[in-house]
Amino acid sequence: AGEPHLVLFRPGNFPGFHVARKDFETFCQPLRDITAVDGGVSITVVFQIEFRSVLIRTYERGVRRQTYSCGTGSVSAIAAVFETPENGTTFHVCAPGGMHDVIYENNRWYVRATPQRIGHGYMQNSCLHFPIEGLFEYQ
Repeated sequence: AGEPHLVLFRPGNFPGFHVARKDFETFCQPLRDITAVDGGVSITVVFQIEFRSVLIRTYERGVRRQTYSCGTGSVSAIAAVFETPENGTTFHVCAPGGMHDVIYENNRWYVRATPQRIGHGYMQNSCLHFPIEGLFEYQ
């Protein structure tokens, strides 16, 4: 899917999707480095599976925290749960950032989503500044 992912079906220590973000990150953090992959792996947890739909949360290796939505996590979860589907099959993914589709077409995976603004920022001295809780600067 472009980035290495470890996909887990709801581990026993999570009662459900609405586990606290800090608890989710604490669980995922040590799993990031359990393989020999440089930079570690991202972790996507599948909380619920229904007909061509999944409910997921993803801890991304690069930012070392949970993210609202992750395209490679969505594709990885769908591929792990449904393996190789028929061409033209559309799946639905629900993540904390919203709903989007994963499509398998011509032996390739695609993500289709409607972008939504979740904040704004500005650039100063080659640094991006975001007035979002917990994310103040990104270099």
